[in-house]
Amino acid sequence: MAGFTLITALVSLSVTSVLAAPQGTGGGGEGGAGGFVPLINKQYTWDNIPYKVDTDRGLARGEQLGYNRCNSTTEGPESLCQTAIINSLDDFCFWAPPEPGRAVGEIEGEMVAWCTQPGHGTRVIPDGTITGVQFTKAPNYVQVVGFMDQTKVDMDCW
Repeated sequence: MAGFTLITALVSLSVTSVLAAPQGTGGGGEGGAGGFVPLINKQYTWDNIPYKVDTDRGLARGEQLGYNRCNSTTEGPESLCQTAIINSLDDFCFWAPPEPGRAVGEIEGEMVAWCTQPGHGTRVIPDGTITGVQFTKAPNYVQVVGFMDQTKVDMDCW
């Protein structure tokens, strides 16, 4: 169906309890004082998450647009929160563009969190976006898979 896409998120529980927007794994570039650090190696506890997780510069996927410290003051339709949460079938987030009109592959560093529930400091997924969803919890990971009308979260349908 045009305008619908499969959503999927797989998270290893052994990595971290905080998810940062997917970016920073391609292209050269130097990061802070220590040089480039792959995003998967940037792990933080919830109470110690920095304002921006990815401070590396010159990456092929772009630089981090938003922030990772999100709360009630950052929540809303213009939120640039890039921290996703996966708690349950009824309470999870995924990343989507901050505005329509560009391909996901062009703006991975700019993707923002959209959540099924308010209270995470993100954008809230509009009613009718998710048309089917499955939640799996295993000993070492959680997974959310489903179908959605991607146009409701600023993803172009091509």
